[in-house]
Amino acid sequence: MTTDYVMGMTVVLADGSAVELGGPRLKDVAGLSLTAYGEIMELAMGLGGTITGEHGVGRLKKPWLEDYLGPDVMSLDRRVKDALDPWGILNPGSVFG
Repeated sequence: MTTDYVMGMTVVLADGSAVELGGPRLKDVAGLSLTAYGEIMELAMGLGGTITGEHGVGRLKKPWLEDYLGPDVMSLDRRVKDALDPWGILNPGSVFG
């Protein structure tokens, strides 16, 4: 099976004609999405905004977290996590997992 599909859509105009709109290949979408997300994160931080939400930071925001919080806060968070989870079994794969 191939994963090299082309994303696109058909738009039907008011006169009944159809226009095909092509898009990036599926395998490129994840990379394009991550690039756009990174630009949004950097813009938000540059404007003094936050990258966190009420449900935590999330794995997607991990690359920008240290720039936002700073190394001292990251170190403190890591020490708290290590004290509460010395075997590293809680929430594996998370920011401090």
